[in-house]
Amino acid sequence: MPKKNPKNKWQVWLITILVIFGVLWFFGFFDSFSSNSGEKHLKENYEVSNFFCVNSGAGVKMKSLGNRQEQVTDGLIYLYKDCQNSESYYITILEPTKSCQYSFNGEIIKLWYSGIGQDNFVIPEESKSIIEADKGFFLWKSFAKLSYEFKMKNGISQMTDSQLMLALGYEDYLENGITKSTLSNIIVYEANNPLNCE
Repeated sequence: MPKKNPKNKWQVWLITILVIFGVLWFFGFFDSFSSNSGEKHLKENYEVSNFFCVNSGAGVKMKSLGNRQEQVTDGLIYLYKDCQNSESYYITILEPTKSCQYSFNGEIIKLWYSGIGQDNFVIPEESKSIIEADKGFFLWKSFAKLSYEFKMKNGISQMTDSQLMLALGYEDYLENGITKSTLSNIIVYEANNPLNCE
């Protein structure tokens, strides 16, 4: 019987491993481990003209495409995926005749992202203090309170969907403080705020 050459055995294993890695790479298995997988996703799905990621702020600028709220939410998810330590997040949507810029506090996005898919999500007291000191939270609270007071005085029949969403969010905030629902309400409010477009 001929003896097996150990050199040939080693080469067979090397080729097998290279083929496996090649197949995994081809099907995008390593994209989730890539440091720029969020940026890559946005560039594949939107017309992105700028993407930046630093500790003081992360942002993406892209053309308007489809539902605004979904596009802003998608932008936040994939910005945060790449830039988890940013103090602020900026989404700029370019329309043919105007530009719309949305800004979000980093603590809000961190907590919101961490709570996606979780039912029992607790927000630490330290985070609540950071959020309540934020300018964006103050604006949300002001407009949500106006909507809530309108609802209490006039009922819901004369309210827009946006006003009702704010009123319900504020009502929940009064009863429970800052919750996962509050974070979502702030993000939806910012994404649908027409004052952000010029």
